[in-house]
Amino acid sequence: MRRLAVGLVVVGLFSAPASAHGLGWASETLTPPESAEETRLEGVSCSSTSFCVGAGWYVYGGEFLQAGGTSYSWNGSSWSGANLLSGADVAADGASCTSGSFCVVVGEYEKGLTYATHWNGTKWSLVSTPNPHEEGDDLNGVSCTSSSACTAVGSGPFGGKTVALRWNGTSWSTQTTPNPGTLQNVLDGVSCTSLTHCVGVGHKESVEGSATTLAMTWNGTTWTTQTTPNPAGALSASAKAVSCTSSTSCVAVGVYQVASGPLNFAMHWDGSSWSLKSVKLPGETNFGWLEGVSCTSSSFCMAVGAYEKIGQGVFAMAQKWNGTSWAAEKPASPGKSFNELKAVSCTASNWCKATGHYLNGGGVMSPFADHFSG
Repeated sequence: MRRLAVGLVVVGLFSAPASAHGLGWASETLTPPESAEETRLEGVSCSSTSFCVGAGWYVYGGEFLQAGGTSYSWNGSSWSGANLLSGADVAADGASCTSGSFCVVVGEYEKGLTYATHWNGTKWSLVSTPNPHEEGDDLNGVSCTSSSACTAVGSGPFGGKTVALRWNGTSWSTQTTPNPGTLQNVLDGVSCTSLTHCVGVGHKESVEGSATTLAMTWNGTTWTTQTTPNPAGALSASAKAVSCTSSTSCVAVGVYQVASGPLNFAMHWDGSSWSLKSVKLPGETNFGWLEGVSCTSSSFCMAVGAYEKIGQGVFAMAQKWNGTSWAAEKPASPGKSFNELKAVSCTASNWCKATGHYLNGGGVMSPFADHFSG
């Protein structure tokens, strides 16, 4: 998705041990880049309880908006930062780390070009990526199983065509993907469990304004479209994120529209078919949507997003899967009027890090993280 004059934010988040936070959820505010007028975190990936990377974008420049890139890292005692692609128009949306010495962040660069930057444990480096449609390509998500195996997904010009790229440890290459929708085909999230198994999710559209869920699988050779359900009464529906723990266990979450507004949903893959699972909104809530999900087993997943109380504001939302049902959690919301979690990464059933953004007291959109200790 195109954004005017944005920069890359890559944040290394240090997480104190669960005992330091106490059980439940704790909010952690992050310092925006200097001169940032708006900062949003869109993705997060944790390889351990002591190493996470969050990715996003920011805007600065006053009347004449400018773009720049910066990164932050935590060394256990202090924060440090360095410029990344200063002066470039970058929107980062997805992150995946396999260790403290290998991470990939993907997004959109300049005039609709795919973007990937890699972390080697010391520094971030821009890595060349192909553009299947030459212009208008955007990467929304990435999943790595090792430093030599990553898959990134997104969409082509105006969301018309799906995009998938593969990293083999040396270079990125384009993969051929199906496009079942005649108007739109978008992949927003991806999860890989091996070299021969990845699942990408998003939406397709053949009737204007009536998107339906989309899922496709990679078997090591080809991408194939799967049959997916849509919530009853949905005017449109889109899967925003997916997390797989094996080739027979995946969970996707997203948002669907009814006449009154947006609602959240979850669908589960059992190795043979996708099925919808009931996800109830927190009490006294009008609307809600899910943006991210992370599973550590078939009996534990955490999904995050936001819910709205009309006349009161938007608040961070989390839903936890226990293998049988979904139940609402109570993540922290640092802002009084707007809070949204966009991504989550869990290393165990009692340890998760979620990232997003909130409207601070000065009316500026700022980054924050929520920590879950089961």
